[in-house]
Amino acid sequence: FDNQVEVLDTLLRPATLFWRDRARAWLESIDARGGTELASGVEAGRRLLEQGDSGELFLITDGQVWATDEILGAAGREGVAIHTLGLGAASQDRFLALLARRTGGVSRFVSLRERTDSAALELFGAVAAPVAREVKVGLTGLDDAVIEPSPGPRVFAGSPLAVFGSAAGGGEATLELSFQRDGPTVERRVKIDIGDGAGGETLRLLRGARLITDAESGYGAVQEGEIAGEKAAERRRERQRRRLEELGREYGLANQAMSLVAVVQRPGDRPGEVPETRVVPVGLPEGMRRERVFRRGAPAEPLACFSVPGHRAQALPRARRPMAFARTPMDKAVEADGFDELTAIAAGLEPDGGMPGRDIEERIRASVYVLLAFASAGNGPDFGPFRRHVQRLIEFLEANLPGPLSLEQTRAVEAAVRLVRTGGTVPGGRWLELAAPGHRPFPDWEYLLERL
Repeated sequence: FDNQVEVLDTLLRPATLFWRDRARAWLESIDARGGTELASGVEAGRRLLEQGDSGELFLITDGQVWATDEILGAAGREGVAIHTLGLGAASQDRFLALLARRTGGVSRFVSLRERTDSAALELFGAVAAPVAREVKVGLTGLDDAVIEPSPGPRVFAGSPLAVFGSAAGGGEATLELSFQRDGPTVERRVKIDIGDGAGGETLRLLRGARLITDAESGYGAVQEGEIAGEKAAERRRERQRRRLEELGREYGLANQAMSLVAVVQRPGDRPGEVPETRVVPVGLPEGMRRERVFRRGAPAEPLACFSVPGHRAQALPRARRPMAFARTPMDKAVEADGFDELTAIAAGLEPDGGMPGRDIEERIRASVYVLLAFASAGNGPDFGPFRRHVQRLIEFLEANLPGPLSLEQTRAVEAAVRLVRTGGTVPGGRWLELAAPGHRPFPDWEYLLERL
């Protein structure tokens, strides 16, 4: 979608290689036009999902979105999870995060210097297997303690569970957590000590910001005719406005219903004279060149400040070199040799999770080579950007053994599956080369049997 909505087909189609090739060719035929009419695109996707028993939407956008209040209001009523991937600095990450959270989805964001394909793989992998469902949180031990806002019912890999709460007085409390994973309900209890601390004010402001953003997601979404009667809609809008004003005063944070003005006295200010105005950038989107926005000769060093109750605000020192962040397994997998080749291999999986072939014996043989190629590049059923592909390959192999295979061949495939399931070290071999789409037919069983 852009300012128009186009669909590949009016019906949902199975993800066979035939239909995926059709979809790819169809996407390549589309040209960009006007603005980002997201509401129409979401509605078209929702109508397609009505044909099946269930489904979820994946939203990928690199542009500004209009009518965000209307979209948030409609999304909250539809009951369809929307997972979002924002590309670049113009993708309105705050709105996309709100949209995902409000519908029970997950959001990811990619800067101009990051790979879009790896981010999409990570998003799909996380959504395919939530790490927790039916999440419930409670706080006991303090009569005045409250948890608000409530966390969502699902938790996805890469998106931590954040629990916000408050208590008028200090003391020891118990955080009670229950959730479902693969089997029965899991319960956890954590002792926490609520009291004054150096980060207390920061945590309070973070909670206030979350409450305000949640309240703003409904503010302005009361459209004419949304609920019975214009007067009822106006009353609801007024309640939301008062709620936002209360939150703004309580936490000292601006919002759609209340603005704040910061007045700072600086050395050199003189009574009766207009202070000198300086433009001080406090943050720039990733990849944006500063000289494209600010004239030459403007302040050379962006400034940032922090404050803690009881301490004077201080300027953060300018970094002499880029900050070093801890490298995650995802980073290492993307940087590893062969990521592009693995992406091409992943595009060849059939809907049942196996690789294509002339018969089931060839499909099993191709699938086990591909499984070992993924595993040798640092992917397992529970980790790595291709973890969902590894899961599906394992499911395919286990469902089709022994099939037409000999006892020795069956044992070799079972050994490969067991090795990948347990995170063992894959024996050295030309797995990536032999699994590449250009390498057909796959080598005979002897190469696999020698190494397993």
